[in-house]
Amino acid sequence: MFVIDSKQWTGHVHQSADGLVWHNHYRLDRTLATLRWQAETLGRLLGVPVAPLVCVHGAHIQHGGLRAYGVAIVPASLLRSALGHDQVLSDTDIAAVMGGNALRVLRAGLPA
Repeated sequence: MFVIDSKQWTGHVHQSADGLVWHNHYRLDRTLATLRWQAETLGRLLGVPVAPLVCVHGAHIQHGGLRAYGVAIVPASLLRSALGHDQVLSDTDIAAVMGGNALRVLRAGLPA
């Protein structure tokens, strides 16, 4: 299972020699830490591993994709291959598989 954060960015995303990831001149460590926390939280709630992934539209990604802070960063054109052969499920699909429990858990944390 994945938590995907879709970004519409321009310019470049790159990783410096010290491991920091940058979108142009802006550090992404806070953005990546937040996404990793979301994936970890969802994984604990559902009892399954959840991988965080940033899907970038528009900006060039160094090396065609990066991994930092436990988060994969991929261009939108490579999203399908980054997901592998896993089936992409909607909230409704997940609810059907898990008897509705997952949908209730997912919606419980959402504001009305």
